[in-house]
Amino acid sequence: MLEYFNIFMNWVDESGPLVRVPFVVGLLLLYLLIFRFIRNITRSLSAKITREKRYALRIQKQIIVSHEDISKIAVSLVRATGLTIAIVIGFSLLNMAMGLFEQSRTLAGNLLELTLEAIGFVIQGFIDYIPSLLVIIVVLLIVRFILHAMKLVFKGIGNGSIHIPGFYSEWSTTSFNLLRMLVYALTLIIIFPYLPGSDSPAFQGLSLFLGLLLSLGSTTAVANVVAGIVLTYTRAFNLGDRVSIHDTLGVVVERGMFVTRLKNTKNEVISIPNAMTLTSHIINYSEQAKGAGLILYTSVTIGYDVPWPKVHELLISAAVKTENIETEPEPFVLQKSLDDYSVNYQLNATTKDAVGMPRTHSSLNANILDVFNAAGVEIMSPMFVATRDGTELTIPPSEQ
Repeated sequence: MLEYFNIFMNWVDESGPLVRVPFVVGLLLLYLLIFRFIRNITRSLSAKITREKRYALRIQKQIIVSHEDISKIAVSLVRATGLTIAIVIGFSLLNMAMGLFEQSRTLAGNLLELTLEAIGFVIQGFIDYIPSLLVIIVVLLIVRFILHAMKLVFKGIGNGSIHIPGFYSEWSTTSFNLLRMLVYALTLIIIFPYLPGSDSPAFQGLSLFLGLLLSLGSTTAVANVVAGIVLTYTRAFNLGDRVSIHDTLGVVVERGMFVTRLKNTKNEVISIPNAMTLTSHIINYSEQAKGAGLILYTSVTIGYDVPWPKVHELLISAAVKTENIETEPEPFVLQKSLDDYSVNYQLNATTKDAVGMPRTHSSLNANILDVFNAAGVEIMSPMFVATRDGTELTIPPSEQ
């Protein structure tokens, strides 16, 4: 084949420009035909891809990449492939045309040699990188299997199908996230030396810069993350618990990595940073309600002319009529103080509905008003002023 090519080139050298020029024109026409053919094929494939319905890439119900986007990506790949083929063929024909003339033959040879060297360098680099690429693929496959197994184990702990003494089910999600981050970090450490360019000074300098930037700019974020982990393992509260954090009362609707969110009785969602939550006093009403029960209390002031046993009876009857108030243990009344004009009584009643505590408290106060109004006893709260003869006593009449 090389012999025939040399014979053809000798014949071209011996021929005049009238022979070489038609060859150049023929090569140009050939390239135009090839380019038109490639363009038609590219347009046909692009139209076919656009007409077809492609499956969308989604996570659960959320579409990440629609079928229109997938079609656009496929069309772009087809066009890029067609353009690459056209450029390669055009370069080959141009090099052939330059080789027909002695003045440009050396340049054509050098250009072809440089191009082949560049292509060979890329191919050889890819071949040399194949062992490192295989190591990365094997490591990622092993890590994926480990994470899948860990997810199944912690999912079983969370739903109660796996029981480990001393390990609570509410720890499962946080523990899995911590171990997953640790596995990701170890994986990055293992595959880092096998990444292309990992030993270059520029890559190492960029890594140091990113590490310094992360350490300086994430102090508060790291503190919130650590506080969130501590709160999880101290079991201070769970989702759905009614708690009081930093003088904020509400139901826990989210326990995130950085903040804890409470919803109060006005449906306002309040975000409290985990670092602030950890340093604040936390009152978990739901936890107490699950055990002995939560004591609701309210105070009223009654005049000295009403016997205290009657006040006790009325307050306890109001508590018994209130929904979500437990009969065991029984409600009880305390005399908190003997004020200047009245006696301060405190009603204490037990409930096990921590989430409905504000509504139960309101119903309890309403029943107290109804019971005292029906008995004709006046509540002297918050203050009552009366004008009377100072010679008369307000001691309740003795029962016969």
